[in-house]
Amino acid sequence: ANEPVTSVLAKDDNKNKEENSNADTNANNANNTNNANANETTTDSKPSRTVRQSLNFEELLLQLLHILKLASVDSHPTQERDWVVRYAVRLWISILLLRPSLLPELFKRLQKDPSFILGALHSKDREIGSEFAKSLRKLCRIVDESPMYTPELKKTLPGVKVTRFFLHDILLKYLPKEGKDDIDPEQHFYLLISLMQEYTEKYQSLVSEFGDLFTYLVEQLKLHKSIETYGDFANDKVLTGLMSLLSVLLAGDKSFRRLAGENGLI
Repeated sequence: ANEPVTSVLAKDDNKNKEENSNADTNANNANNTNNANANETTTDSKPSRTVRQSLNFEELLLQLLHILKLASVDSHPTQERDWVVRYAVRLWISILLLRPSLLPELFKRLQKDPSFILGALHSKDREIGSEFAKSLRKLCRIVDESPMYTPELKKTLPGVKVTRFFLHDILLKYLPKEGKDDIDPEQHFYLLISLMQEYTEKYQSLVSEFGDLFTYLVEQLKLHKSIETYGDFANDKVLTGLMSLLSVLLAGDKSFRRLAGENGLI
């Protein structure tokens, strides 16, 4: 016999209620799980946020520079020391990328005492000089692209000024000269040439801006007495650095090539 329509409808209604009840239960479970995960994430992030807020990043920057300065004159390097230096450099750069607002105050300190930078850059330990030069180059290249580089900071300290500071106020102002056997100038010239290219290519600055540098290079190359001799494998890094700088200027500006010819350099 056929089942009454009212009975069928009642069964369907009960089935729908049961399905809806199960769906509500599953939804509540999912919400509870999400809330638990959110609470867990929030709880986990609180200690790290507290640590960041309690850190004095400006003081930490100076401490890291002190480490590099001391390591650069260490006459007995060890593998452990190299690890400390490598990570100190990376941490220093990471802090500046995370807190670019520290740059103006850092520049003031470096203008008073550039030895923090020059000591590491001129280190006769290639590990220190190379790591530091590459990190500074990276900083100048990407710091103004950091999400922490606020619009206000871009107005007062645009990216080109960061590059210009290291280029003009440090590297060009304290160019290595001959007769200093206690330093290795190779990384200084490497970083200088890299930042000059960055300065002219990324920021569309003119090579002709370096007219004073060209005059200086011409004078120094004419007066320079190389330490290299026939049959000796010594590398006059100051001479090769000056010549590399000159080649950058000659390649970038026709007037410099004309002046170089008039001075008998080419």
